[in-house]
Amino acid sequence: MLASNGYTGLFFLVGLYYENPIMATVALSCTIISTLTAIIFKFKKENIMEGLYGFNSSLIGCAMVFYLELNVYVIIGLIIGSIVSTLIMEFFLRNNLPAYTFPFIFTTWVLLWILRVPGITNAKPPSDTVDYQVLIDYAMPAHSFGQVLFLGDCISGLLVLIGVYIWSPIASLYGIISTIVSAGISNYFINVSGSAVSIDRIHAGLYGFNAVLCGIAQSGKKPIDGIYVLISLIISTTFYIMLIQNNFTSLTFPFVLSMWFCCTLKFIISNYNNKTNQTTIGSSVKQTKVYKNFKFVLKKVSKLRNRNKQNWKYKNSTTTNDDINDFTLKNIIVPTTNNNNILLNII
Repeated sequence: MLASNGYTGLFFLVGLYYENPIMATVALSCTIISTLTAIIFKFKKENIMEGLYGFNSSLIGCAMVFYLELNVYVIIGLIIGSIVSTLIMEFFLRNNLPAYTFPFIFTTWVLLWILRVPGITNAKPPSDTVDYQVLIDYAMPAHSFGQVLFLGDCISGLLVLIGVYIWSPIASLYGIISTIVSAGISNYFINVSGSAVSIDRIHAGLYGFNAVLCGIAQSGKKPIDGIYVLISLIISTTFYIMLIQNNFTSLTFPFVLSMWFCCTLKFIISNYNNKTNQTTIGSSVKQTKVYKNFKFVLKKVSKLRNRNKQNWKYKNSTTTNDDINDFTLKNIIVPTTNNNNILLNII
C-alpha cells in the first residue's frame, strides 16, 4: 500500500487475519514466493528489503481469494502470478518507471481471464460489508482503506488506516479527505448524470479505495500536492465509475492511470521550469562576461593614456599638444548578449 514501514505492514496483516485468515495466509505466501524470486534472480537487496516486489504479489493473493474458490489450478496460478509480477516490477524499476500496482493489475487480469473458464474454478460471490453502530461515523473512510486489501469489515479497515497513520500521518489524512471527495464525485453521478452508482456501494468504500491510494501516493507538505491529489481523484473516480458501468474488473487501474497522468504532468512542468532557469542563468552569465570585458577595456585604456602622458613629459620641448590629440577617438568593440557591438568612443 505504498508504505515501506514494518509496523504498518504488521497492522495490514492483522487486519487481514481478523477478517479472513485464508486470505491473509495466501497473501503472506505470495509475498514469500515473490521475495524468493527476487533473491534467486539477484535483484537489488534494497528493493527486496523495502518490499517492492512483495506488495504486488500479496495483492494478487488477496484478489484470487476474493474472486475465486481455491483449488489446485488457482494455487498454481498464484505461484506463477507471484513470479511474473516480480519480474514485471523489476522491469519498471530498472527503467526508472513508476509501476505502482500495475504488476498486480496486469497479472490479476490475466489470471482471472484464464481461471474463470468454466470447469476450472468457481467464482465467489462478493463478501458482505460489516459495520458496527459505534463506528458508523467512521465507516466510509475505514471501508475505503480496507477495500484496498479486499476487506469489507469496518474494524479491518480501521487497522489498515492506523497502519498508514503510523507510517505517515499526512498520508493518512490525505487518504481520509480523498475518500470524502470521491464520495462527493460519485454522488454527483447519482444526482446529475443518472449513473447507476448506489449509495450503499459508496458507503462500502467501493468508490473510495482508488481515492485512498491517490491521496497516499500524492501526499506532501506543499500546497501543490493537494492540487495533484485533486486531479488524480477526479480522474480515478470518474474512470472507475465508467469501468463499473461496463462490468469491467477495474481493480486499482484507475489509480495507476491517474498517477501516470500526474507523473507526465509533473515531468512537463519540471522540464519547462528547468529550461526557464537555464535561460535566465545563461543570460546572467553573458551579462557578467560583458561587464567584465567592459571593465577590462576601460582599465587598459586608462593605462594607455597615463603612459602617453608620461612619454609626453620627456619629449622635446618642441612637442605640442597636437601630439597628445593623436590618441583621440580610440574605438573599442565590446561583445554583448544580443550579438551586437557597442562602439566606445574614448577621448
